[in-house]
Amino acid sequence: MLEKSDYKKKSELKYDPEDVNIRIQRFRILNILEMLDGDAIDVFDKDLDETNFWKNKDNHFFDDELKNDFEIDIDEVDDLQRNTGLWNIEQKSKFIESLMIRIPIPAFYFDGSQKPWRVIDGLQRLHTIRGFVKNEFKLSGLEYLQDDCGGLTYGDGKLPAYLKRRILDTEIIAYIINPGTPNNVKYNIFKRINTGGLQLNGQEIRNAFFPERPAEFIKKLSILNEFKEASNNKVSTRRMVDREYVTRFVAFQVFNYNDYNGKMDFFLSEAMNDLYSRSDFDLNNLETIFSKTMKRAYELLDSYAFYRPLKDHEKAWGRLPNKALFDTLSYNLSIISEADFNVILNNKNEFKKSYKEFMISDEIMFKSINDTTGSKTAVTNRINGLYKFIRDFIDDNKC
Repeated sequence: MLEKSDYKKKSELKYDPEDVNIRIQRFRILNILEMLDGDAIDVFDKDLDETNFWKNKDNHFFDDELKNDFEIDIDEVDDLQRNTGLWNIEQKSKFIESLMIRIPIPAFYFDGSQKPWRVIDGLQRLHTIRGFVKNEFKLSGLEYLQDDCGGLTYGDGKLPAYLKRRILDTEIIAYIINPGTPNNVKYNIFKRINTGGLQLNGQEIRNAFFPERPAEFIKKLSILNEFKEASNNKVSTRRMVDREYVTRFVAFQVFNYNDYNGKMDFFLSEAMNDLYSRSDFDLNNLETIFSKTMKRAYELLDSYAFYRPLKDHEKAWGRLPNKALFDTLSYNLSIISEADFNVILNNKNEFKKSYKEFMISDEIMFKSINDTTGSKTAVTNRINGLYKFIRDFIDDNKC
């Protein structure tokens, strides 16, 4: 049995504006590119970016005339493992065009409280600038420079040197969170500042703000075959949807669900943060529980374990797995004994029929997995309701 952490105490933390400590700095884009290449800022999975082929033999950006002397005293590697390929080519091209025609761009936000810095806002812009300098795409769909620059890359020799210089010399304003800012405050800033046209979702933000041990553990569970099989391989890996499912499971394991206060985003964030303090023994135990629970779900309900039962008999299950049902069923299957599970398994067909009827006919249960699923009432109702159903079924079928 995994020891629970005190979520109630965490959820009662009050916001103090004095905790917000931010400074303003100015950089040229060339400075930022050097920092990216030196792992002082990292927006890429390092497995995908091991080479430095975008520099020439003198370790400068292609053109000798664009060399600049400065020092960056930040290093180390931080794998944010975030989805960085969201802008299309035309969006990227128009952003590069903005730099070339000197249109001011929005400020960047960085978490500078530790090394290397993390990107809070500006991920797509950084990815675009670096990608263009590395010749990863050709300019397309430009509004003002299409005739002169359309179809060109940074390094093909045809892009005018003065336009390259404009890109690298562009001054940006950066708001940087200073050391000492509490983690929950940094996370809140990240959520509020993340205002780009293609915003990071909750799990991507959590993955960025709880790197290494928590992020790697969640990723590890998300690729287990037991999870893929139980979810019919229908939980998307795009934008870390699959990792949110896993994080939900973890949250209801490390915290008491009765302490849940209706703030699912905070609940999941604190669950990932909690993993920093967990021992290797705890994480191994948690992985075992997750794997066993997924196996149980598949054994009982086959590939539709986490699908909502529907009243329409011609279409018996929902189109995709349901998050609310996932955390409810997985939690309940994780806490029953092996002997009790075998009682259910030995009466599998009857259980499946009764389970579906219960999920459809019980008004409170039906509402808790279909309407306002993140409220405290919905969470406690569905977990308690399914627990009682399973308990009654076991008692009725014991020899």
